[in-house]
Amino acid sequence: MLNLLDGGHDAPVQAYIAQFLEGVAQSAGDSALAAAARRLGGTAGTDAVAPIVGLIEKRLQNRLAI
Repeated sequence: MLNLLDGGHDAPVQAYIAQFLEGVAQSAGDSALAAAARRLGGTAGTDAVAPIVGLIEKRLQNRLAI
């Protein structure tokens, strides 16, 4: 997933990725990640990539620590 976010995709691909991440975040009850995904799919565009990558990496590190 992180590879997809770093790829500099066009708007439709980025919107699809954002929708997918928002759905996963909502299923997990992760409101911060859901909000970041909405920003990624909105007008923020590439400015929203770094924050969501940071959130995903943090969640993955938390899971690895368990």
